[in-house]
Amino acid sequence: MMNVEVIVLSGVLYPSLIRSRIRSLLTKISPEDLEGLEKVVVTQARGVKKRMRSGGEYSRAERTITLYINQILSGKYYLILFPFLGTLTLAMILYHEIGHHVIAKRHSISKKEHEKYANYYARKSMQELFPLMRIVLSPLKPIVAYAVKRIK
Repeated sequence: MMNVEVIVLSGVLYPSLIRSRIRSLLTKISPEDLEGLEKVVVTQARGVKKRMRSGGEYSRAERTITLYINQILSGKYYLILFPFLGTLTLAMILYHEIGHHVIAKRHSISKKEHEKYANYYARKSMQELFPLMRIVLSPLKPIVAYAVKRIK
């Protein structure tokens, strides 16, 4: 069992549910990949962080992943109430940030390469967690791409 502490700060809606989903997602990651990661903190993005529109960040110095739940859910907190959607939405950002942790432990590489690896790690982890997702969602790819462009 992993020893990563999951902290949901006050002001976050559905803290027990979010904590439970994150703990469950962490159990799907190999202990070697989580080694050295101390905590996952869930909070609200405010100020500069909110303008950056980042769903999360990894701090190597603090050995911490911070997830900005209002950015991840785009303010639509009800998404977390749906098991598949809530888990899928959290998993994408969490696994990306774990990818940063993994690569930071193993290599000293450029920021651009860090992002490429973190994206690869998230995709790989998502495919392992949701093996049928690629088959089921492939026909929806153009619709999702269009929706993402409209949101931005």
